[in-house]
Amino acid sequence: MAMTSPCAFFKSNGDCDLNFQQNFPEAKSPIGTSSPSGNGVQVVASAPLCKQKPTKPSAKYQAGDSIPLKFFGTASHGGGNCEFALSYNDGRNFITIGKPILGNCMQPAPKSVQIPAGAPSGAKVIFAWFWNNKEGNRELYMNCAMISITGSAGGSIKGFLPALFNYPFTKGGKTMAYTLPPLNGNTFGNMYSGRKPITMDGQGKISGGSGDVFPTEYTFYSGQLPTASGANVMMVTADGLQSGSQGRGTTAKNGQDPTGKCSGDAMVCGVRDIFQCLNGAWISTPCAPETKCVAVIDTFYCDRDTSGSKTTKADTSSKTSAEGEAGPTETSSSKKRKPTDDDTDSTKTKNPPKKKKNNDDE
Repeated sequence: MAMTSPCAFFKSNGDCDLNFQQNFPEAKSPIGTSSPSGNGVQVVASAPLCKQKPTKPSAKYQAGDSIPLKFFGTASHGGGNCEFALSYNDGRNFITIGKPILGNCMQPAPKSVQIPAGAPSGAKVIFAWFWNNKEGNRELYMNCAMISITGSAGGSIKGFLPALFNYPFTKGGKTMAYTLPPLNGNTFGNMYSGRKPITMDGQGKISGGSGDVFPTEYTFYSGQLPTASGANVMMVTADGLQSGSQGRGTTAKNGQDPTGKCSGDAMVCGVRDIFQCLNGAWISTPCAPETKCVAVIDTFYCDRDTSGSKTTKADTSSKTSAEGEAGPTETSSSKKRKPTDDDTDSTKTKNPPKKKKNNDDE
């Protein structure tokens, strides 16, 4: 999915690009999972969260106006959590506007969000859309638009820092600060309701909060943000998957749906879905049709099922014990590329022709 209104900056010079589908296919990709695009932009370690550097405004608003929203794409990934935010200092600090949409965002897509009536004037204000999908891989989608706001010279905005925690893209031992995704249908609403309110002025300065949300030039955040008690926050580091509980603690086998009790924070691939141990019980994260769980070392994700099988849970009994012992076969494509949001899109064909990755379905 990609935000197209207000018109986001999708080109390396920051311009609004109405032909982004051809010129910048990564516009619809989640942060941190795409390969280099044809125009030299790489949506991984070297790219800003907004995916492009901001320049000139594409829309003008008055304080108190509602910003009309439009999105491109059909892969809503079961919903998820959305927030909208403004930055008055080129993206170093963001403050939320409106209420977070928890659980069902993008089903349907939101139509508008209101600029606070007391918002300060800003000739170049970044408007950001954050979305964490519900089904499939845990991913952050984000697009930004440069807008101008006519408000009061001494105005300010009251809101919150976008809900952040470390998850799950890593490079060189550093972890990107992502907005909180729902897990297995749980929106983790307490992570939103527990935030302390902040105030931002027209220079982007924050009072009542704790400094920059996103460091200058969109560098990586390598620290750890506090989490609400009881939340099972997962982090991937250079040493592998970690969470609040320690140890893998399981004897379950990849390729079989686990049963019974479990311990630690174990994860396995079932016949088709991803299973994780949570509070001593197995919880499944369903993979979309035509996809199945793939395990590569300590990474678990939904990938296209190239085996030709359309197995469902009802077919589990027909599987041979030998197949369960062997686990899922790792294809050459799963070895060579990182999981993307395409992997959970039910509109993709099972064996698409080889071509440059363009995420057209997002």
